[in-house]
Amino acid sequence: MTTITPDNLNAVMEFHHVIRVNEDLTIDEHVDLFAPDLEQNEVEEGKWEESMYDTEWSLLSGFSGQDRYTGPMMHESEYIGGGLAAHILATPGYWVAIYPTVTDIDGEELVEDSWAVAFKAL
Repeated sequence: MTTITPDNLNAVMEFHHVIRVNEDLTIDEHVDLFAPDLEQNEVEEGKWEESMYDTEWSLLSGFSGQDRYTGPMMHESEYIGGGLAAHILATPGYWVAIYPTVTDIDGEELVEDSWAVAFKAL
């Protein structure tokens, strides 16, 4: 069994693959739980809104390295490492990296180029 650290968590957290951080901070990689569906919709020109139907899950904010942005959506070039990985590994609960379904203001579905981390309490 490989020890999971902030340096290798990105490889463990494949998209839409839920992991569990237990109370004793051990990690279960094989969790029988579906990832939540995330939608990102353009509500007016250049203004986006994220939503999930499963209200037991929440999106993690404040870890993006994007200039002056503190929301939940991560740029495609970002990864689960550093402070984000340390936070996940120190916080008991269910964690998953997810791509949203993205729809523009005209109702057209766009190609995913951002992602987010969702959390559900134990």
